[in-house]
Amino acid sequence: MPEIKLDGQIYQYLIKSSKVRKTVEINVDKNSGLVIYAPSRFSQIELEDILTQKSSWIQDKLGKVEDVKPLPAPKKFVDDEKFLYLGKSYRLRIISDPNKVSDALKLYRGNFILNVDEIQNTSKLKDIFINWYLEKAKKYILKKVDFYSKVLSKQPSDVVFTDFKSKWGSCDPDGVIKYDWRIILAPKEIIDYIIAHELSHLISLTHDEKFWTTLAGIIPDFKEKEEWMRINSNILRVD
Repeated sequence: MPEIKLDGQIYQYLIKSSKVRKTVEINVDKNSGLVIYAPSRFSQIELEDILTQKSSWIQDKLGKVEDVKPLPAPKKFVDDEKFLYLGKSYRLRIISDPNKVSDALKLYRGNFILNVDEIQNTSKLKDIFINWYLEKAKKYILKKVDFYSKVLSKQPSDVVFTDFKSKWGSCDPDGVIKYDWRIILAPKEIIDYIIAHELSHLISLTHDEKFWTTLAGIIPDFKEKEEWMRINSNILRVD
């Protein structure tokens, strides 16, 4: 991995080139470190010039990722393992009942109860959890969307649940809002913030003054919620 010296400090970085990419993008996070995405036509020297120009920004970002919680170990879906739901942690209990009449997974008396009639691989157990979370996310989040939409007097044209890789929600020019179903793992007040953030884009698609004023009118302490997400977003995982 190449290295670069920025203001006396040496940093490793990763170059990800693409023939279809048209612009240069720099990303800094806890898991990948310093990554520069660039069109294939850019040489390493040119990219290092860009990194040097962005030195202050990069070092500020690197400093902020120090307190970010790391990615948790992959889930094994075994007895006593903990899983999040609405910001609380619940232990998994696995039972085997071939005559089961209830759902394969349920939350009961402070535990996740996973009812399987035979040993299944991790992938199948993971799918059971994802389907459960997705169902809960749709019910919970749609109610919140309806509530905050009335506050704003703005309705999205559609609400879609998806599996984002690097963000938690989006709003397109047609008013379609998408949420990552994983936000159902977060505390309720954080879910409210994410929902309100995307709904505020119905007022302004960009992060301009009008957008921030709208968001502050719904979630006055939104900066605290942003900080929580910055530090804790890595733990909102089921894999």
